[in-house]
Amino acid sequence: MKGKSNQKSSILLTIIIIGVLLLSYLVFRGAIIGAYEIKSFNKVITKGLDLEGGSSTLLKIESDTEEISQERLQENIKVIEKRLEKMNIDNSNVIIEEEKGIRVNIRNNVNTDAIIERLSHNGKLEIKDEEENIILTESNVIKAGYSTSEYLIEITLTLTEEGKSTFAEFSKNNIDKSIKIYLDGDLISTETIDEAISDGKIEITGVYNLSEAEKFVDLINSGTISGKITAEDTEILGPSLGENAYSNIVKAMFITVMLIFLVIIAYYKAPGVFGSISILLSITLILIAYTEIDLAFTVYSLAALVFVIVLSVLSNILILEKVSRQLPLSKNLKSAVADGIEKAKSTVFRINIIIFIIAVILYYSIPLSFKSPAVIILMGSIANIISSLVITPLLLKLAVNSILKSNKQFRIKKNTKTS
Repeated sequence: MKGKSNQKSSILLTIIIIGVLLLSYLVFRGAIIGAYEIKSFNKVITKGLDLEGGSSTLLKIESDTEEISQERLQENIKVIEKRLEKMNIDNSNVIIEEEKGIRVNIRNNVNTDAIIERLSHNGKLEIKDEEENIILTESNVIKAGYSTSEYLIEITLTLTEEGKSTFAEFSKNNIDKSIKIYLDGDLISTETIDEAISDGKIEITGVYNLSEAEKFVDLINSGTISGKITAEDTEILGPSLGENAYSNIVKAMFITVMLIFLVIIAYYKAPGVFGSISILLSITLILIAYTEIDLAFTVYSLAALVFVIVLSVLSNILILEKVSRQLPLSKNLKSAVADGIEKAKSTVFRINIIIFIIAVILYYSIPLSFKSPAVIILMGSIANIISSLVITPLLLKLAVNSILKSNKQFRIKKNTKTS
């Protein structure tokens, strides 16, 4: 029975190790199986402006009545940045270009034409009566929103106190008459006033296209750009860190990780192999998870990845160290491994949970363009909990049941008190 148990442990250990190595290979290198291609992480992700570049478009802003001041341009930049964020366009760069206007740099793998088209709108709202007299403008609107049902798209404008009072009086005196909603001079919808509206909310049901409703709401909520906007030249933008920056950084990280694995194995002997396998799995899980989100991979993302790799290394070292300290104090290898893991578990869990909480706070407190590092740290803390508290203990226990039979295969900490 014992022999069969050892054999099962050996087989399961081999399957897990081969599985981790195969999964890691597919993530890092990809593969072509017949007509099907498994794309590598490098091919799946979208790199940011710093690592891959993108497109650069000049928005020329002019005014017939007055010169556009630097202060006005700065206000316009804030509106543009807000619009980009509402379109979920991360890793963009908006700057003033002297005597020309505002330059917008956008990463690859997005619909640049659609983005620039939306940015080229002033976002000027006018609500007029049947005689084309202006009743309300965007300055009377706090926010816009929309809801959908099976047959209807409904946009709701929430008015300021002044707008609420103005429209309540107007609607009271114009029941069964119509109002017209214009955006940048284009008629969006004509609505009929069925009753006096005193709650400060105007409902628009004449929009039949969901993308147009989203566009309308985003333009209103992001604010108005002052001046006449003209999208001029669009050019290809190279990576700000240089053509080979990404590949050079990745190579350096790969070499560093391999050296870390060698040091762990040399220091902790056989258990170091299983710790390294666990760290490799953690890195692989992070990269797989990242391919499922639509955020650009930037140099800040790489820095966050380095941080979570270090966290994974420390988590596994803590477990291996505790096992080493238990070896002289335990009656056999199995109890030493079990006791060492038990002593390390709570500390490893606390560290990763604290990092997880910090990452969540960071994610909700920073702009969209910088959320990528927070997401990687968040995913990294989860991956580290899985790898260091599930996979490392499992591998060590399976190894002790099958191939690890001697204390000489472990690093033993002598004459050391345990906490």
